[in-house]
Amino acid sequence: MGQNSRPNCPPGLIGKEIGLWYAAHTVPKKKKRSIVKPVQMDLTGINFFDAERAVNQVKLSGFPGFVCVPSNQPRSQCQQSQQSSSYMPMGGNNGASSQLPRARSPIPGFADPMVSGGERLVRCPELDRVLHHQFETQRSSDGYLSMLQNRIKLPTYFKKNEILSAIQSNQVVVLSGETGCGKTTQVPQYILEHEVSRMNGSVTRIVVTQPRRISAISVAERVAAERGETIGQTVGFQNVSHIIVDEVHEREYLCDFLLAMLKQIMLVRKDLRVILMSATLNVEKLSAYFGNCCKLEVVGRMFPVQEYFLEDCLRLSNFWLPRTAMEKLQGTQFRYMVRRYMQEGLSASKARRESKKPNTDLVTWLDSQTGLSNNAREILRSVDEDAYPEVDLIIHMIDYVLRTTQFGAVLVFVPGIGAIKDVIRGLRECNPAKYGEGSSQVRIFPLHSQVSIGRQRALFEVPPNGVRKVIVSTNIAETSVTIEDVVYVIDCGRIKLRDYDANWNSYTLAPVLVSQANAAQRCGRAGRTQPGVCYHLFSSYVYNNAMPKFLTPELLRMRLEDVVLNIKLLDLGMKIPNFYHESDIQGTTMVLGKSARKALRNRLKQASKAYNAGDPTALDKVINIGQAPLRGIPGDKERLTPLGLHLARLPLDPQCAKLLVLGALFGCLEPALSVAACLTYRDPFEIPLEKELEARKARVELSQNSLSDHWVYVQVIQNYRELSSPVERRKFCEEYFVRENIVKDVLRLANDYATLLYERKFIHSPDPLDERANKNKNNLAVFRAVLYGALRPNLVTVNQRINRKGQVSRPQLLLRPGEGKVATSQRSVNASVWPASTFWTVYFWKQKTDNSTIPTIMDTTIIPLRPIILFSRAIEATKFHNYIYSIDGWVHILASPAFSLIKDLRDCLSRFLDSKYMHPSPTNWDPESAEGRLMQTLVDVFTSEPLPAVETQRERWHMDHSAFPAPSAKDPKSGDEASDTEDEEISDASDMED
Repeated sequence: MGQNSRPNCPPGLIGKEIGLWYAAHTVPKKKKRSIVKPVQMDLTGINFFDAERAVNQVKLSGFPGFVCVPSNQPRSQCQQSQQSSSYMPMGGNNGASSQLPRARSPIPGFADPMVSGGERLVRCPELDRVLHHQFETQRSSDGYLSMLQNRIKLPTYFKKNEILSAIQSNQVVVLSGETGCGKTTQVPQYILEHEVSRMNGSVTRIVVTQPRRISAISVAERVAAERGETIGQTVGFQNVSHIIVDEVHEREYLCDFLLAMLKQIMLVRKDLRVILMSATLNVEKLSAYFGNCCKLEVVGRMFPVQEYFLEDCLRLSNFWLPRTAMEKLQGTQFRYMVRRYMQEGLSASKARRESKKPNTDLVTWLDSQTGLSNNAREILRSVDEDAYPEVDLIIHMIDYVLRTTQFGAVLVFVPGIGAIKDVIRGLRECNPAKYGEGSSQVRIFPLHSQVSIGRQRALFEVPPNGVRKVIVSTNIAETSVTIEDVVYVIDCGRIKLRDYDANWNSYTLAPVLVSQANAAQRCGRAGRTQPGVCYHLFSSYVYNNAMPKFLTPELLRMRLEDVVLNIKLLDLGMKIPNFYHESDIQGTTMVLGKSARKALRNRLKQASKAYNAGDPTALDKVINIGQAPLRGIPGDKERLTPLGLHLARLPLDPQCAKLLVLGALFGCLEPALSVAACLTYRDPFEIPLEKELEARKARVELSQNSLSDHWVYVQVIQNYRELSSPVERRKFCEEYFVRENIVKDVLRLANDYATLLYERKFIHSPDPLDERANKNKNNLAVFRAVLYGALRPNLVTVNQRINRKGQVSRPQLLLRPGEGKVATSQRSVNASVWPASTFWTVYFWKQKTDNSTIPTIMDTTIIPLRPIILFSRAIEATKFHNYIYSIDGWVHILASPAFSLIKDLRDCLSRFLDSKYMHPSPTNWDPESAEGRLMQTLVDVFTSEPLPAVETQRERWHMDHSAFPAPSAKDPKSGDEASDTEDEEISDASDMED
């Protein structure tokens, strides 16, 4: 027998026995040991003499002691506002002292005023008399009386005395009322007027919470207008006596966090009054959570709405689906079911078997339906509870409504902007004369958070006689935007919902069934001003048997970082899993059911199990910024580090908070403020449905060859700020497809963030343009370094790939070990950039959409090697070679003996940052000081490093020598995955914020 021959099996074996014998007697080949190819470190431009002097000076003198922030530091209005709305004083008129534990800062003398407490509501008889006199005068003013005529027509007015009596007699009141009944704007005013009339004005402070910024602003403006005032008089922020939590049913993370906090605070603040309000609310469960508290209901003034379900729509419209489309729909439903079963823990094979089984309950229900064609029955059987209704059906229903009715706008709910495009495109293709852009019969408007409403003011106007209006919208039209002339609603029954997948360490974005609460909100859009009609494109069977009453709370769909930071900052005296239990307002018989509880348990156990198994990245996947290791998230005992305290106290994402701190310390404050505000608030760019290629070219032009999406944000804000004329600013925004209202909000946020940094002593003044904090604001190399230091470990390795013909092909993008591959969003300025050699990109947002197999990174900046080394957590020599080092366990570099000096610089930077976190102060750039010499040396090291050479559109170029060519409209090698998902990537994140 030859050396490479297989052994012969014994005679007499048949079939499977032969295969088993060979499997047992075949010697497996030895696997090659995988050795990661190291990257050569380029030391070009480093002044080793200056670097060594800086290191020696730090070693010799260290860093001088910094002045601690005094605990009695005067607060700005911004801080006072946060104290009032977020951290309630523990004590009231009854003189009860706080029994809740306080946050104990590891920073000596650094007691944050926002959590230090000490303020109480103190009665002032003179102020009581002044407020009473002002109110009596106000009641007779023309503005107040004019608004009063409208206020007394609202349903809440007829329940006014009952509401006030309930609030006075109970510490917690649950108030439910239909949309438009006036509860949001009227209840706070009833309380204020009642207390001021009783001479209690000095001890009455009311806070109203909303789940969205736009709602909070609009409600404040409306209440001020009804009182004949401007914002800042009786509508503002002060200490707290009443807290009104609105839209509780949405289960937004901060709302749930607030409810859990209030439940504890009420134990020591017996005088505190809490009013929980919502249009659609599980009143019994919420009341039980607060000890069976008082419940009230206000009947709304909604007009009747006729509801039709999918089976009714098929009967009415005679919709028919061809066989090929039916098979596609059935295949989609099968894939959804397999995925759903696998998420519940079944293997792939078992999930497929379960998915093939008929749904006997659905079959029974179908048999009970009459008047349906065979085609309609097939459609109902195919969509079941998972598949998304065909776009053809949505188009058919729009056309049916317009053909069979004479007036009234049609509002269509779809999951994302991709569906908006499909519906509008389908309408125009099916009947160009009727639905075309210049049609005089029908006007079509897309409504999405990133489609500029300012360009379409006609969206809110009633069209001329004979012209119909169709609005195709995401869930933004459920609550945030009201269009008064809507009479007909077509509800596809799906919503893009964001969920965190710990295995992928990314958010997923998938269309899921809306809840019954969402369906009710959508239906209510049709009955605002007259009787309406709602067409649900899901069956009554799905509504009654598969649709949840409420969506899964955001607390169960997000990373634990924010939750952990806040719990530990407040030192609530509870373990993290216990907090989740406290925030479970559904009680022991949760509406969410076992799957939601199991998902939470698995998420908490996963990190602990992975850590105990020796996975060094396990805790990074859950919480990896500014904290000592949380060795068992169940049973957590660790306290926040100084950096953790700063990040928890800054009101934005922890990574963006760290970006602010590093930006201040490295002298590039303005760019850091701009990027942090855009990442945490909104992308300032709109999505022009008809001019997408032009919009992409505009982004590339703004990037200025920087190879950075984040630098594009900096350029938008800087260019807008430098233009003084409103006309010039508007022209700039139109030319580059920028939403001016978002830019204005970003500028306000940036100013607020600068104030917070000033109050924490990281900068000299609250001015974001202060030259002392912007020494390096135009230094792109320092910006890249700061960005990586803040966003790490969000790093992607981009490897060059050569095909069999020796041609450069689409690169391979790899996440950290164990996290797999990733794709780049086609909207990124780096989408068409290919490496000439390995390079890295840093990102903030990663998301996996429903129809993609790998996650997509939404924003990228190409990063050279030195920031990765200098901001690393660990540098270790490898077994392969004396000069091959492992950076954080996965980036391998081949270095020279001079690399030891780079390691020393890294250690000095780490000591410098730890010192600043412990004792905040502005950076001292004096070159004679150890601090100044070190920081200038680091700036020189970052600045002297060349960026890696890259290719785009098969033309080699370098950022210093040629312009960045515009990316193609559709790269033939990009595959369908990225282009199909790019429209959906930001839909949920944007619309849920609105």
